[in-house]
Amino acid sequence: MAKAPNIKRLLVEDFPEQSDWIEKLILPINQLSVTIATALNRGLTLRDNLQVGYIELSIDLSQPTMLPLQVKHGLASVWGLQMVYAFCSSGDQTLIRDTSVVWEDLGDGRLLINALPGLTLGQKYNLRFLALPR
Repeated sequence: MAKAPNIKRLLVEDFPEQSDWIEKLILPINQLSVTIATALNRGLTLRDNLQVGYIELSIDLSQPTMLPLQVKHGLASVWGLQMVYAFCSSGDQTLIRDTSVVWEDLGDGRLLINALPGLTLGQKYNLRFLALPR
């Protein structure tokens, strides 16, 4: 990730015609820009910025009874689930790009994965999902 550019602070002197009121506006803008630059330069991640959960699991689709599959996620409730990656751990061990997940939130920190379109039956996979809390 590229570093954020050095932030130039806004000064009252930069706005001589608005000097009577501009200071009230400049102070919060300068504070916000410093906070954002500091966070970005220290490698701010999605997990740092949002309350999200990651779900990682290995699944063997050669087992006919593998789906639907209940998974614990540790969040009170989930409103969004996005597959981050699906890695085929059997066969040619490739990253699967065109896949998704059909799921439902069961509450109590659990969800039900009903289908994984794009994955091939008879293969084993390592999966990672991003769970967005409700």
